[in-house]
Amino acid sequence: ELMKDTRRDSEVLTAKTMASSVRDVYPDWLESYIQGKKDTAYESLLRLLRRFAYRHGFVQRTPSGLNVNCSSIEKLSNLIVIRDEFAQSFKMTYSGFDASEVYNTDETAFTVTVSHAP
Repeated sequence: ELMKDTRRDSEVLTAKTMASSVRDVYPDWLESYIQGKKDTAYESLLRLLRRFAYRHGFVQRTPSGLNVNCSSIEKLSNLIVIRDEFAQSFKMTYSGFDASEVYNTDETAFTVTVSHAP
């Protein structure tokens, strides 16, 4: 639930966030999980949560074309440029369509039934 809520709210999902949630919601499970792990318990939990997130389709991605070594401000300005270029490309491609003819199908399935006149 936390993972889906975080994604829906466009927030960053991290293993640390998930670990905090596990601590708050499942304290008994966490206690039994860390028993016998001494110095490696926290890192082991983070590794488990990362694998769990990956298995359920939550993957950390970096937008292609961005320099991962640049500062946050540079990354933001790069994202703004990419967004603006996409908006311009989209407008050029689809500006001939009326708004009622454009459907946003991102992650949404829909069926169109066309009936033929007799």
